[in-house]
Amino acid sequence: MVTSRKSRTKRNRSRSRSQKFKKAVLGRPQGVVQPRVQKVGPQKFGIVAVDCAKARSKWMLVDFYGTVIVEPTDVEHNRSSFRTAVLTLKQAIEKHGLADVIVAVEMTGICHKPPLRAFRDAGFETRIVHLFASSYYRQPEHGDIKTNNTVMDKLLTFYRCLQS
Repeated sequence: MVTSRKSRTKRNRSRSRSQKFKKAVLGRPQGVVQPRVQKVGPQKFGIVAVDCAKARSKWMLVDFYGTVIVEPTDVEHNRSSFRTAVLTLKQAIEKHGLADVIVAVEMTGICHKPPLRAFRDAGFETRIVHLFASSYYRQPEHGDIKTNNTVMDKLLTFYRCLQS
């Protein structure tokens, strides 16, 4: 008599994959930023939020309180546009005297990889924010409206709340 049963290797393989996935995604706090914020002060701590799409992404820079330093800006997914975005970011950091900056990139399929790589290669600390975790902070005040600027504001709110 033959019984059908899943092999243990398939179960173990899927379990290890999900454990690896949990480590790669900022669905819950992995790194603590409170000591860093206290060290430099909330006005001198910058958060760059990146909302990704296929051909272009939108990014903005705010301080820890949410004061907008660089307005939401589109960046095409090519080398020269990323270079311009990084240059703009570095100039804003210098102009406003930010001492510490974190880049939070919303994870969307594979579209988040070019901006993540560009900011990481430029020397910024980058973190991935999972789409499902950030969706909690996009609950509809106005259910029929979804704009990138609103998503960016909610992404920043999510990131700050996640670390507190």
